[in-house]
Order: sequence, then C-alpha cells, then structure tokens
Amino acid sequence: MNTVTIEEIMARQEAEREGVLSNSDRGKSAYALASMALEHGSSSAHAAASLLIAMEDGKAFDFKCLLTFDSENRAHADLVMLGYKPHELWPSEWMNEAGYHGIDIMDSLRDKWADSET
Repeated sequence: MNTVTIEEIMARQEAEREGVLSNSDRGKSAYALASMALEHGSSSAHAAASLLIAMEDGKAFDFKCLLTFDSENRAHADLVMLGYKPHELWPSEWMNEAGYHGIDIMDSLRDKWADSET
C-alpha cells in the first residue's frame, strides 16, 4: 500500500495549477471550463457554467462556487478572472480569439444550464 502525504498532494496540485497558468490564456481557459460544463453535470460543471454566463451577461457570481473546482479547473477560473476590465467580460470573444466558436459554446451552456440557477 502506498502512502501519500499531504505535501505530495499539495505539490501535485501546484504542478497542475502551474501547468495551466503557463500553457493557457483566457480564451483557452474559458473553453476548457465551458467544455467541462457541457460534458458533465457536477457541482463544478455548474460552477463553471455559472462563472462564464455571469461574466458574459454581466451578472453576479457566487464566488463560493469556486470551492468546487479541482486545482486544474480553479487555475482556468483564475485565468478567466485575472486582469479583467468591466467592459471586457466576454468569454465568447476570448474563445473566438482562441479559435473556438465562442457564441455557439455560450449558447450551448445557456441551453444546458437554463433550468438551474446560474
């Protein structure tokens, strides 16, 4: 039986986080969160959808939802929130700039999560 220490877990999480922060940008991270929210139905998927929709629509977001993310998705969330300017909160545009179909993705997110409180 392997024993894993809390330090090893924390080091692994920090490595995951650094990998995202080093290799992603707002558009790629918005896409990663949107993809996760479309593929899954978990509380973290709901949090990802809520964050992106709130940013896109200029609505409030409950930051306690960030606690549901694993280290990788939290890093993606941090990237989409870092350095924002109030008039530039459009994940669809960031995804478009990264080569994804941002408007279609945001429409799909709204369709999937329309019945939940985002």
